[in-house]
Amino acid sequence: MLAYLIAGIACFLLMRALGELLLSDLKAHSYIDFIERYLGERWGFIAGWTYWVCWLTIAMADLTAAGLYMKFWFPGLPQWVTGLVILLILLVINSVTVKAFGETEFWFAIVKIVAIVALIVIGVVLVVIQFKTPVGHASVGNLFAGKFFAHGAKGSCSHFKWCCLGLLGSKWLG
Repeated sequence: MLAYLIAGIACFLLMRALGELLLSDLKAHSYIDFIERYLGERWGFIAGWTYWVCWLTIAMADLTAAGLYMKFWFPGLPQWVTGLVILLILLVINSVTVKAFGETEFWFAIVKIVAIVALIVIGVVLVVIQFKTPVGHASVGNLFAGKFFAHGAKGSCSHFKWCCLGLLGSKWLG
């Protein structure tokens, strides 16, 4: 929970900073424009292609996961079929209109929000009724049982590698 809290605060502050940057110059299209302006074209080129490769990698990981889920439920279905169908659906949605794409994104976001709220409510209910599990009862005390940093400082620091990168980035920016 501590890692989620720190990462959430960092993401919030990062998004606020990016929003401020983009509002400071309405002609800029993305954060890549600011990287090019303040660090040079080479860094902008590297950041732009890194951003693209990251999104491509994430998309392929999502398609692979979807294929594995479908293969679990339908063992006879080849894994690549699911990926192809999803890619075709996304292509059609993106090709129709911007409105269709926006509407689809809106409903997918609503599904995620409903799922998160449902999981929180279920967790609270399980704690309130002291739900019995194979290892004990669900309770708030489980958050503090045992060591707070189970794998020591080294294990905890491995979760915060982005902090080091953030500090390096702030040195580069001034």
